[in-house]
Amino acid sequence: MAGNYKKTVAMCFAATASIAFFTGCNTEKALAEAAANGDVESQYELALYYNELDAPQPTKSFEWMKRAAGSRFSPAMKELALYYLKGYGTDINYQQAALWYSRYFSISRNTKETLECARQIMLGATNRIDVVAGFSLFNMTIMHENENGTPDSEIATDAAREMLTHSAKFFNWLLDARKYNDAIKLLEYTEKCYKEYPLAFAPETGDQLKSMRKKLIAHMEHN
Repeated sequence: MAGNYKKTVAMCFAATASIAFFTGCNTEKALAEAAANGDVESQYELALYYNELDAPQPTKSFEWMKRAAGSRFSPAMKELALYYLKGYGTDINYQQAALWYSRYFSISRNTKETLECARQIMLGATNRIDVVAGFSLFNMTIMHENENGTPDSEIATDAAREMLTHSAKFFNWLLDARKYNDAIKLLEYTEKCYKEYPLAFAPETGDQLKSMRKKLIAHMEHN
Protein backbone atom coordinates (compact mmCIF):
# COMPACT_ATOMS: atom_id res chain seq x y z
CA MET A 1 0.00 0.00 0.00
CA ALA A 2 1.06 3.64 -0.14
CA GLY A 3 3.95 4.38 2.21
CA ASN A 4 5.15 7.18 4.47
CA TYR A 5 1.59 8.11 5.25
CA LYS A 6 2.17 8.69 8.97
CA LYS A 7 4.38 11.63 8.07
CA THR A 8 1.37 13.15 6.38
CA VAL A 9 -0.79 12.46 9.42
CA ALA A 10 1.82 14.09 11.71
CA MET A 11 1.65 17.21 9.59
CA CYS A 12 -2.14 17.17 9.88
CA PHE A 13 -2.44 16.53 6.16
CA ALA A 14 -0.74 19.64 4.91
CA ALA A 15 -1.71 18.56 1.38
CA THR A 16 -5.34 19.18 2.33
CA ALA A 17 -4.71 22.48 4.07
CA SER A 18 -8.25 23.72 3.64
CA ILE A 19 -9.51 20.87 5.80
CA ALA A 20 -6.84 21.24 8.46
CA PHE A 21 -7.43 24.98 8.63
CA PHE A 22 -10.88 24.75 10.12
CA THR A 23 -10.62 21.46 12.03
CA GLY A 24 -7.25 21.61 13.73
CA CYS A 25 -5.45 18.28 13.86
CA ASN A 26 -8.41 15.94 14.16
CA THR A 27 -7.38 14.24 10.94
CA GLU A 28 -9.96 11.46 10.88
CA LYS A 29 -12.88 13.79 11.61
CA ALA A 30 -11.76 16.32 9.03
CA LEU A 31 -11.28 13.75 6.31
CA ALA A 32 -14.45 11.84 7.20
CA GLU A 33 -16.59 14.97 6.90
CA ALA A 34 -15.08 15.98 3.58
CA ALA A 35 -15.22 12.41 2.27
CA ALA A 36 -18.88 12.03 3.28
CA ASN A 37 -19.60 15.23 1.35
CA GLY A 38 -18.19 13.65 -1.79
CA ASP A 39 -14.67 15.09 -1.89
CA VAL A 40 -12.86 12.35 -3.79
CA GLU A 41 -9.35 13.26 -2.69
CA SER A 42 -10.48 13.16 0.94
CA GLN A 43 -12.02 9.74 0.35
CA TYR A 44 -8.68 8.55 -0.96
CA GLU A 45 -6.73 10.15 1.91
CA LEU A 46 -9.15 8.68 4.46
CA ALA A 47 -8.63 5.21 2.98
CA LEU A 48 -4.88 5.63 3.35
CA TYR A 49 -5.32 6.98 6.87
CA TYR A 50 -7.16 3.83 7.98
CA ASN A 51 -4.49 1.71 6.30
CA GLU A 52 -1.58 3.39 8.10
CA LEU A 53 -2.93 3.45 11.65
CA ASP A 54 -0.96 1.56 14.32
CA ALA A 55 -3.93 -0.80 14.32
CA PRO A 56 -4.99 -0.70 10.65
CA GLN A 57 -8.66 -0.89 9.73
CA PRO A 58 -8.58 -2.66 6.36
CA THR A 59 -12.36 -2.87 5.89
CA LYS A 60 -12.82 0.89 6.30
CA SER A 61 -9.77 1.52 4.15
CA PHE A 62 -11.18 -0.67 1.39
CA GLU A 63 -14.63 0.92 1.54
CA TRP A 64 -13.30 4.45 1.14
CA MET A 65 -10.78 3.44 -1.50
CA LYS A 66 -13.59 1.86 -3.50
CA ARG A 67 -15.64 5.05 -3.30
CA ALA A 68 -12.72 7.17 -4.47
CA ALA A 69 -11.95 4.75 -7.29
CA GLY A 70 -15.60 4.78 -8.32
CA SER A 71 -15.21 8.49 -9.00
CA ARG A 72 -12.34 7.63 -11.35
CA PHE A 73 -9.66 9.17 -9.14
CA SER A 74 -6.70 7.47 -10.77
CA PRO A 75 -4.47 6.93 -7.66
CA ALA A 76 -7.45 5.27 -5.97
CA MET A 77 -8.09 3.00 -8.95
CA LYS A 78 -4.53 1.72 -8.80
CA GLU A 79 -4.64 1.26 -5.03
CA LEU A 80 -8.03 -0.49 -5.13
CA ALA A 81 -6.67 -2.97 -7.66
CA LEU A 82 -3.87 -3.76 -5.21
CA TYR A 83 -6.41 -4.27 -2.41
CA TYR A 84 -8.21 -6.85 -4.54
CA LEU A 85 -4.91 -8.44 -5.56
CA LYS A 86 -3.74 -8.85 -1.96
CA GLY A 87 -7.13 -9.37 -0.33
CA TYR A 88 -6.80 -6.26 1.83
CA GLY A 89 -10.13 -5.39 3.45
CA THR A 90 -11.88 -7.70 0.99
CA ASP A 91 -11.55 -11.15 -0.56
CA ILE A 92 -8.82 -11.74 -3.12
CA ASN A 93 -10.41 -11.16 -6.51
CA TYR A 94 -8.13 -11.26 -9.54
CA GLN A 95 -10.91 -10.30 -11.92
CA GLN A 96 -11.62 -7.11 -10.00
CA ALA A 97 -7.88 -6.45 -9.66
CA ALA A 98 -7.47 -6.71 -13.43
CA LEU A 99 -10.54 -4.53 -14.00
CA TRP A 100 -9.28 -1.67 -11.84
CA TYR A 101 -5.73 -1.98 -13.10
CA SER A 102 -7.02 -1.77 -16.66
CA ARG A 103 -9.00 1.36 -15.82
CA TYR A 104 -5.94 2.93 -14.24
CA PHE A 105 -3.56 1.93 -17.03
CA SER A 106 -5.96 3.18 -19.69
CA ILE A 107 -5.07 6.59 -18.22
CA SER A 108 -1.41 6.19 -17.26
CA ARG A 109 -0.51 3.93 -20.22
CA ASN A 110 2.57 2.73 -18.34
CA THR A 111 3.21 -0.53 -20.18
CA LYS A 112 6.06 -1.61 -17.90
CA GLU A 113 3.77 -1.42 -14.86
CA THR A 114 0.91 -3.05 -16.76
CA LEU A 115 3.12 -6.03 -17.58
CA GLU A 116 4.27 -6.35 -13.97
CA CYS A 117 0.69 -6.31 -12.68
CA ALA A 118 -0.25 -9.01 -15.18
CA ARG A 119 2.58 -11.10 -13.77
CA GLN A 120 1.35 -10.57 -10.22
CA ILE A 121 -2.12 -11.81 -11.11
CA MET A 122 -0.71 -14.85 -12.87
CA LEU A 123 1.18 -15.82 -9.70
CA GLY A 124 -2.12 -16.56 -7.99
CA ALA A 125 -4.41 -17.51 -10.88
CA THR A 126 -5.88 -20.99 -10.40
CA ASN A 127 -8.76 -21.10 -12.88
CA ARG A 128 -9.52 -20.09 -16.43
CA ILE A 129 -11.35 -16.88 -15.48
CA ASP A 130 -8.44 -15.67 -13.34
CA VAL A 131 -5.98 -16.56 -16.08
CA VAL A 132 -7.95 -14.52 -18.60
CA ALA A 133 -7.98 -11.63 -16.08
CA GLY A 134 -4.19 -11.71 -16.15
CA PHE A 135 -4.20 -12.10 -19.92
CA SER A 136 -6.29 -8.94 -20.26
CA LEU A 137 -3.36 -6.97 -18.83
CA PHE A 138 -0.86 -8.77 -21.06
CA ASN A 139 -3.11 -7.82 -23.96
CA MET A 140 -3.36 -4.20 -22.77
CA THR A 141 0.44 -4.04 -22.57
CA ILE A 142 0.74 -5.22 -26.17
CA MET A 143 -2.09 -2.96 -27.34
CA HIS A 144 -0.54 0.18 -25.86
CA GLU A 145 2.88 -0.69 -27.24
CA ASN A 146 1.22 -1.14 -30.62
CA GLU A 147 -0.53 2.23 -30.33
CA ASN A 148 2.79 3.82 -29.35
CA GLY A 149 4.26 2.58 -32.64
CA THR A 150 6.40 -0.12 -30.99
CA PRO A 151 4.42 -3.33 -31.68
CA ASP A 152 7.52 -5.55 -31.45
CA SER A 153 9.21 -3.81 -28.51
CA GLU A 154 10.83 -5.81 -25.72
CA ILE A 155 7.89 -5.09 -23.43
CA ALA A 156 5.36 -6.20 -26.05
CA THR A 157 7.24 -9.38 -26.93
CA ASP A 158 7.74 -10.22 -23.25
CA ALA A 159 4.00 -9.85 -22.66
CA ALA A 160 3.17 -11.99 -25.70
CA ARG A 161 5.66 -14.69 -24.78
CA GLU A 162 4.43 -14.91 -21.20
CA MET A 163 0.81 -15.00 -22.33
CA LEU A 164 1.55 -17.90 -24.67
CA THR A 165 3.56 -19.76 -22.02
CA HIS A 166 0.80 -19.48 -19.42
CA SER A 167 -1.81 -20.33 -22.03
CA ALA A 168 -0.09 -23.57 -23.02
CA LYS A 169 0.54 -24.56 -19.41
CA PHE A 170 -3.00 -23.94 -18.22
CA PHE A 171 -4.49 -25.32 -21.43
CA ASN A 172 -2.83 -28.67 -20.78
CA TRP A 173 -4.10 -28.67 -17.20
CA LEU A 174 -7.64 -28.05 -18.43
CA LEU A 175 -7.38 -30.90 -20.91
CA ASP A 176 -6.17 -33.28 -18.21
CA ALA A 177 -9.07 -32.15 -16.02
CA ARG A 178 -11.43 -32.62 -19.00
CA LYS A 179 -12.62 -29.04 -18.71
CA TYR A 180 -12.98 -28.73 -22.45
CA ASN A 181 -15.23 -25.66 -22.57
CA ASP A 182 -12.71 -23.72 -20.48
CA ALA A 183 -9.87 -25.00 -22.67
CA ILE A 184 -11.69 -23.83 -25.80
CA LYS A 185 -12.35 -20.36 -24.36
CA LEU A 186 -8.76 -19.98 -23.21
CA LEU A 187 -7.43 -21.02 -26.60
CA GLU A 188 -9.83 -18.69 -28.41
CA TYR A 189 -8.73 -15.76 -26.25
CA THR A 190 -5.07 -16.43 -27.01
CA GLU A 191 -5.79 -16.83 -30.73
CA LYS A 192 -7.68 -13.53 -30.75
CA CYS A 193 -4.75 -11.67 -29.16
CA TYR A 194 -2.36 -13.21 -31.66
CA LYS A 195 -4.52 -12.20 -34.63
CA GLU A 196 -4.85 -8.63 -33.35
CA TYR A 197 -1.15 -8.07 -32.58
CA PRO A 198 0.91 -10.63 -34.52
CA LEU A 199 4.13 -8.57 -34.44
CA ALA A 200 4.42 -9.02 -30.69
CA PHE A 201 4.40 -12.80 -30.95
CA ALA A 202 7.21 -15.10 -32.07
CA PRO A 203 7.04 -16.38 -35.69
CA GLU A 204 6.23 -19.91 -34.54
CA THR A 205 3.18 -18.83 -32.51
CA GLY A 206 0.69 -19.63 -35.27
CA ASP A 207 1.99 -23.21 -35.47
CA GLN A 208 1.87 -23.56 -31.68
CA LEU A 209 -1.75 -22.46 -31.55
CA LYS A 210 -2.69 -24.83 -34.39
CA SER A 211 -0.97 -27.64 -32.50
CA MET A 212 -2.94 -26.80 -29.36
CA ARG A 213 -6.20 -26.88 -31.30
CA LYS A 214 -5.33 -30.28 -32.82
CA LYS A 215 -4.47 -31.57 -29.36
CA LEU A 216 -7.82 -30.34 -28.06
CA ILE A 217 -9.74 -32.11 -30.83
CA ALA A 218 -7.81 -35.34 -30.33
CA HIS A 219 -8.31 -35.20 -26.59
CA MET A 220 -12.05 -34.65 -26.94
CA GLU A 221 -12.40 -37.48 -29.49
CA HIS A 222 -10.40 -39.87 -27.29
CA ASN A 223 -12.49 -39.11 -24.21
